[in-house]
Amino acid sequence: MLSSLCQLLRSVLAFLICLVSVMIGLASAQQQGEQQQQNQQAQSGSLGGIYRLSFFEFDVLTFREGKDHVLYQMTGFRGFDGGSGARNLSVDWNYEKMLLMGGDIDGHEKVESEVEQILHSLPPFSIEYIVPFQLGFAESAFSLMGGYTQTYLTDQSGKNPQKENNNAIYPLIRLRSHYYIFGGSVYLTGMPEPRSTDIFFGIGLMRIESTLRAGIRKTALLGDPVIWEDTYGLGGEAVSELSASQGTTFFQRAGLAVNGENYGFNLDFLFTGEAEVIDNPFAGGLGPIPQADFDAFYMSTDVPERVHIRGVLMRAAITYTFH
Repeated sequence: MLSSLCQLLRSVLAFLICLVSVMIGLASAQQQGEQQQQNQQAQSGSLGGIYRLSFFEFDVLTFREGKDHVLYQMTGFRGFDGGSGARNLSVDWNYEKMLLMGGDIDGHEKVESEVEQILHSLPPFSIEYIVPFQLGFAESAFSLMGGYTQTYLTDQSGKNPQKENNNAIYPLIRLRSHYYIFGGSVYLTGMPEPRSTDIFFGIGLMRIESTLRAGIRKTALLGDPVIWEDTYGLGGEAVSELSASQGTTFFQRAGLAVNGENYGFNLDFLFTGEAEVIDNPFAGGLGPIPQADFDAFYMSTDVPERVHIRGVLMRAAITYTFH
């Protein structure tokens, strides 16, 4: 009987040991499952994208070569060969004050629709969405970007005094260009992190809408009232026309971003090609002045009907990064 009792105790003990082992195994499995779930949640959170907003933007459009200058293409006037580029915060304060603070006295809004006027009143900005991306063996990131900016260029801010004497009579030109930018980029340094620097390259498409006040000054005819008043029937000090045009061009993008905790600084360069995007009002003469006479006044020959902006649009801006 004693031996039977011992066998019963051994069976109960073995059962308890098995039961405890099973309970420990179930508890361990549950703990591992919870840990895996937490890891997956953390991983899914880390794989989420971030947004980068750029504002307080400063833009400068420079041209690849001297004769790529948009005003030189339009007129052939050598005073624009290698001249200064367009910008949205111009050091030509008189014109900027006239345009931005004194109203649109050049009349650009007359050739813009109400929707265009609303869009063109926006301050320069861009928004970019960045997500992780596996590029070969390297951890990188991919982004989609959209933005808007604008530049101004005049016959005074765009001239090159080294190519023309101080007494030269420049054509009258007031050019406003609006850029709608869409593109994608690869961040070679991976996802942006606080207190880090990002390097990126990309491509995109840019739609350009331009309005242009173009004209000829009376002094270009040596102030001869007979030619100005009798031949052409003109009064005042200049004759000018207002026009609008649109065009689309591809660009390549390269730049870097310096990150803080949330705020940072972005500097990128958009390299544009030779797609013709702006109509040339000088190609067919201005008002009653035919093209042949315009050629005689400004020594311009074979000017194209449309011009390109082959060069680089540099964009410098403050950024704010958020999830």
